[in-house]
Amino acid sequence: MTIPVRVLHVVRPAAGGIRQHVLSLLNGLDPAQIINSVAAPPEFVGGMGEVRHLFASVPLPIEAKLSLSDRRSARILTQVQPQFAEFVHAHGLRAAWVAALAHRRRPFPLIFTAHNAVERGLPARLALAFIARHCTKIVAVSQSVADSLTACGVPPAKLQVIPNGVDIRRFAPSQSGRAEARVTLGLPETAFVVAAAARFSPEKGLDILLQAAGQRKNLTFLIAGDGPQLDTLSRGLPPNVRLLGRLEDVRPLLFAADVFAVPSRREGQGVAALEAMAAGVPVVASQVGGLAEMLTDGATALLVPPGDPDALAAALSRLQSDSRLRHSLAQSASALVEARYNLQTMLGSLTALYQEVGAA
Repeated sequence: MTIPVRVLHVVRPAAGGIRQHVLSLLNGLDPAQIINSVAAPPEFVGGMGEVRHLFASVPLPIEAKLSLSDRRSARILTQVQPQFAEFVHAHGLRAAWVAALAHRRRPFPLIFTAHNAVERGLPARLALAFIARHCTKIVAVSQSVADSLTACGVPPAKLQVIPNGVDIRRFAPSQSGRAEARVTLGLPETAFVVAAAARFSPEKGLDILLQAAGQRKNLTFLIAGDGPQLDTLSRGLPPNVRLLGRLEDVRPLLFAADVFAVPSRREGQGVAALEAMAAGVPVVASQVGGLAEMLTDGATALLVPPGDPDALAAALSRLQSDSRLRHSLAQSASALVEARYNLQTMLGSLTALYQEVGAA
């Protein structure tokens, strides 16, 4: 009988892809093989909702940016790690920094998942060199992210690419689901709806989407999310744009949509795009990072240059006028998710990694 491996997930204040990724692990990993605990800021722990497979949660303050409190957080982590887990899995650069500080005080096996590409520069190189020195393994969610890490000096031998995956069954579309979602959102059946769900921060490019919306008044734009740019971008919205705030469940938005837009300037992989693809919604995305790696222009999505509202508006209009293209993109993208980016594949890869690290 296999003894379960105990893992302590360390997370910074996180929304979007990192949050969804961690929740998918807490809900999806087999408790007969992996016993999960979480150490994270109180707002993350309190916002998790019901999760299926969680042994314990520990409040661990981690500021969004480098802070003098990081050393205190590292001391706390050093104290709680032996109680709950054989090793730590840190999600995101800030969590990995705190975990590496803790590891320096008292070593333990440490996995770090990089969810986003790291920009080159001396600060990034120094931070990553320190983190990599203390890590047993570093997971990148795309080859694009892995390449950004090696460019900053991370040893390739420590890297492993494990793409994000989504639960295909959870996002399976239905005609009744579309009708119900449109009623819930107050949308007429005849509206052509462009949906987006992202953090309101510069790298997500929502300002570009709003510029495109201003050019296409005959389309209805629904944008879910919050973040530091929300107040700024909320001013002077085009009349065909509605902001929905952060949604606990993005499925009604996806089911109501005709197209899903991902206008990012930078993207590690793109969990929101994967969810839309799984829901059978054709995607228009920026040709950057993990999106360009994952998607093929004209086959599984329409790709446009980042930061180009004219190209984005033109791609949206093209899909509005071509139902056959919408159907073709949606079918091909759904098949791609099932083949390469499904939740079970990701969970299997991480389970094997956990067992390898736990046995070392």
